[in-house]
Amino acid sequence: MGAVVEAVKLPFTNNGLSYVQFPIEKDGRIGVETILMHESGEWLANEFTVNLTKQDAQGAGSAITYCRR
Repeated sequence: MGAVVEAVKLPFTNNGLSYVQFPIEKDGRIGVETILMHESGEWLANEFTVNLTKQDAQGAGSAITYCRR
């Protein structure tokens, strides 16, 4: 994931873009909400969730890491 962040850092900065990702849980699934923001104040958001294969903190962490990609 670090390579992707590095690849988009300059193009995002040059175009007034930034993003944040927050862990979420929805209907027993876990994932992330990603928000893409523009310096104008406009933004887009999307959620991506998956079923947990392991019902513990390690499984949740793995799912969040997978979804962040």
